[in-house]
Amino acid sequence: KTISKNCEKEAHRTQRMLETKRTLMKLKAEQIKENEEVHATNLQDDFAVEITNLKHQHTNRERTNYRQEQTKLRKMDKERAEDEAFTAEENRLERLNALAASTPYYKSIMDKSSDIHKSTEARKNDVYGGRGNLADFQSGKLKSFTNDKLFSDAKFRLGNALHEAGVAHSTYARDVVRNSIPRVEARTTGIKPY
Repeated sequence: KTISKNCEKEAHRTQRMLETKRTLMKLKAEQIKENEEVHATNLQDDFAVEITNLKHQHTNRERTNYRQEQTKLRKMDKERAEDEAFTAEENRLERLNALAASTPYYKSIMDKSSDIHKSTEARKNDVYGGRGNLADFQSGKLKSFTNDKLFSDAKFRLGNALHEAGVAHSTYARDVVRNSIPRVEARTTGIKPY
């Protein structure tokens, strides 16, 4: 009896193992089938994406070619304009040289050397002899104010001190000058002097 019980148990265990293996094989077959379906849909999606990418590449290639042609045209136009400007400048210089060569004193001008420190005849004769001592001032005979004379004025010393302090254009400087040099507002318009 124990042998038959052991045999029955062994047979029952073997049958359960076979059922389990069948179930596992069935599950694996279903998983493989699902994977193949997913793989097929993925392939279709990948194929659709690839077709879309190829269309975009074709469109982009057309745009790139158009932009390259436009860039070449602009570059050619720029080079043509530079060539025309260069030719125009050469023609202008030729005309100027021809005009200069046609003057009677051209050779005497070409032989002269320039002296930038020399005073010209026009500058020598531009002394204005009209009002006051302007001619003396231009010729250097008239001496202007000395430092002592300038700094004897309190207003000048105030302006100089504000400038040296670096506050000459501030509201503080405006208020100081307004208080030190009082002015009345315009009688007819009422405009304040500051």
